[in-house]
Amino acid sequence: MKKAVLFDYDGVFANTMGDMYKAWKHSFSLHKNIEIFKQEFFLMEGYTAKRIAEELCNKYKVDKKDIDIIIKDKENYYFKNNKFKLFSGIKEIIDFIKRKGLKVAIVSGAPKSRIKKMIGTRLFNKFDAVIGAGDAIKSKPYPDPYEKVLEIFKILPKEAIVIENAPLGIQAAKAAGIYCVAVESTLNEAYLKNSDIVVKDIQSLLLRLKKIL
Repeated sequence: MKKAVLFDYDGVFANTMGDMYKAWKHSFSLHKNIEIFKQEFFLMEGYTAKRIAEELCNKYKVDKKDIDIIIKDKENYYFKNNKFKLFSGIKEIIDFIKRKGLKVAIVSGAPKSRIKKMIGTRLFNKFDAVIGAGDAIKSKPYPDPYEKVLEIFKILPKEAIVIENAPLGIQAAKAAGIYCVAVESTLNEAYLKNSDIVVKDIQSLLLRLKKIL
């Protein structure tokens, strides 16, 4: 018997990953004249901004003293240039889950302040828990963020479902012992094979959840 559905945010709840990539690309190009590539960025989804910056700095041999300014410029660029849009059908999914009497949570490497700002207070308040950057001891791919929600909801791993779209998030969910549905919103099925099941899009996700729940 399932009691909760736990959603990743970027790339699952909203179509944000393209704009996030452009923001990171802009910042590294501006400050270090380094071009980062979309695929390498998408595969880091789930990390906090600090961890993403550290990974890219390590790869391109950038002094880590510049991390804070790179992140700040990335955030500024994103807020000025994003074309934020919720995935079609996501509100319907949340309402369906709530009607079933289940709890819902967002579990993300993004700051809660950004999530709330982008989706709006009304939708944000529908969630029974929101875990963001800084809320867990370790971020994805460690299981800590998902385990924190299980603790908050006082439920067992087998009583939850995770919705993810990237390998690091899937790894975190499975390490926490939770059934994971992956959505091909940013990466194809080949990168999502460690999930329990893969669906093409949000509409397919709704159909799958209706079967599971």
